[in-house]
Amino acid sequence: MIGGYLQKANSIPPRLGVFQGARPRKGWRQMALTDVAIRNAKPGAKAIKLADGAGMFLLIIPAGGKLWRLKYRIDGREKLLAIGAYPEIGLSEARKRREEARAMIAQGQDPSREKQREKVRSRIQAADTFTAIANEYCAKRKRDGEKGWSPATPEKFF
Repeated sequence: MIGGYLQKANSIPPRLGVFQGARPRKGWRQMALTDVAIRNAKPGAKAIKLADGAGMFLLIIPAGGKLWRLKYRIDGREKLLAIGAYPEIGLSEARKRREEARAMIAQGQDPSREKQREKVRSRIQAADTFTAIANEYCAKRKRDGEKGWSPATPEKFF
């Protein structure tokens, strides 16, 4: 009998943490990813997750893509933030983005929602810029005198 477990032939007590699927003991740290390990990782028949720590992992999909993801909880819900693809976003940049996202979580903000809001802001800003340039161009063409538009042309645009 070892630690309250009966010893069976070819078995190891589960509290020793040696059997498959064991979690590391409290206080043990999982080794962080290295660039060499990421480059050498090959896709399999199913998606593979390589953990880096603090909720970040590299998802290797069967098609061959390597995608950075961050798993976190906010308001009692588990969420997943897409950080980027591996060759474009290196290991150090992914870790930097992870820390930025964790800082947002600590402030009570949802990184996924903030990312969506930033996309919407950039689309609105890009649309406003084009509108402003187009209006300026049309006003200039109206003022040009001889080389300006005929009176009917601006009516087509406005």
